[in-house]
Amino acid sequence: MTEPLLTPEQVAERLQIPVARVRQMCRSHELPAIKLGESRRSIWRIDPADLDRWLKERKAA
Repeated sequence: MTEPLLTPEQVAERLQIPVARVRQMCRSHELPAIKLGESRRSIWRIDPADLDRWLKERKAA
């Protein structure tokens, strides 16, 4: 079974950065994320596997 998607708040806590920065990274496609909805107040979710892969890429660089 796959893990549930993470909220920006959960990712911010894990990365120890502000939630606003996580949302900015989602909007700019710097962080792999899934956009739910088409409004200005879109909901972002992050797949834990994508986050782990993204972190490993940053660590190796």
